[in-house]
Amino acid sequence: MFQRVCPKLRQKLIQDCHTAGAMVFSAGNQSQMVPAPADLMVLVFTEAEESSQRSITYTMEDFRVQEIWTTMMDLTVELVNGEREEIIDGLLKGDVLYDPGGMVQRMRTQLKGFPSELKRKKMCVESSRLLHHHLQVKQYIKEDKQLDAFFYMLQSLRSWGRLAVIEAGQYPGSHLWDQVEEIHPGIFKLYRELVHGDEPVKQRMRLVLLAEEYDIMSRLKVYCAFLLKVLASKESSWDLDEIHDRLHLEQIHRDMTLVLEELVRQQIVDEVRTEDTEWVESRYRLREQPELK
Repeated sequence: MFQRVCPKLRQKLIQDCHTAGAMVFSAGNQSQMVPAPADLMVLVFTEAEESSQRSITYTMEDFRVQEIWTTMMDLTVELVNGEREEIIDGLLKGDVLYDPGGMVQRMRTQLKGFPSELKRKKMCVESSRLLHHHLQVKQYIKEDKQLDAFFYMLQSLRSWGRLAVIEAGQYPGSHLWDQVEEIHPGIFKLYRELVHGDEPVKQRMRLVLLAEEYDIMSRLKVYCAFLLKVLASKESSWDLDEIHDRLHLEQIHRDMTLVLEELVRQQIVDEVRTEDTEWVESRYRLREQPELK
């Protein structure tokens, strides 16, 4: 239905010298639980070297259009770290609107294959979220803040579900729990029991915490394979700034401190302390070389 407005959209973008390519997709493809801000979404790629993310909304032939402008670097960062499912859905399911150099089509073809390095990076980021939410739940239960604990319990289950979907070679989409039910029924059952179970809320949360703790203990090494590969790239130890600077170069914009502490606790990573005159600095190195692909 929106194809009739595409020529005008394309002409509008061609007139901007910074446009490198664009995709268009219907906002109606997204979850209808929240009204879409527009009828059409146009994802525009710009050749600007510096970050230039922006969004504009306008009306064209009775269609409300939202343009999301992004550089390729910003898009890569979003793909690795972000939780905006509409971006992934648009890239995979949308229509190419403008692609003079074939860049958009090449990128979409590559994304559909879910590159293994992107998969490992996303698992690393999501495992950090899972651990963060998991520890928040435990702290709120300890403080007897039941509502706060329940909120973060839902967040931790969402991260666990996203991890399962990513590990299965899929991108987490707008209807995450449909994916989780098919890929990992156990996590879906925990989610359903947490929300609809008859047991006291605190008991339901403790059940989920036990399941998450087992998963974190047994699979963190798999989830954090990319981080371990970074640590293995040099024999000497790393301080936190060095680790995060290196991860930033790899488009991972996530604090990994909690993950590192858990890896130390599991004796996968060694914490090396160097004494100064006024403080003791913590540094990290891989205890053993894992088999990383």
